[in-house]
Amino acid sequence: MIVRDAFRFLVPLCISAVFAFALGLYLAAVLVIGLAAFVAFFFRNPKRHIPPDPRVIVSPADGRVVKVERVGNVTKLSIFLSIFDVHVNRSPIAGRIEAIDYKRGKFKAAWNHAASVENERNVIMVAQGDL
Repeated sequence: MIVRDAFRFLVPLCISAVFAFALGLYLAAVLVIGLAAFVAFFFRNPKRHIPPDPRVIVSPADGRVVKVERVGNVTKLSIFLSIFDVHVNRSPIAGRIEAIDYKRGKFKAAWNHAASVENERNVIMVAQGDL
């Protein structure tokens, strides 16, 4: 499965590859097909088995946990996603979305610890309990 957002990149790439083949630009066509394959790989959305127990906390993303810290009355979890990890994020807990706060920001490298507070991001507050 591929995330729907990928098609805005995949369609133009595939059309470009067809035109490159039609024009006899075989090397360019192969390179564009390679790029399209990478985009499809990057935007893949594999099935995940989520345990039915609502008390279970699952990882919201593939990747490597780089920081877990308590910030006030919430737990902040930072996960580094390489280009080879699945970039679909899921809810780690059952609950009700209380707030979504989009933060404009920088585009620092993901391995920089400041990236989690300075980069562009969505902060999603989920309340557990009675659903």
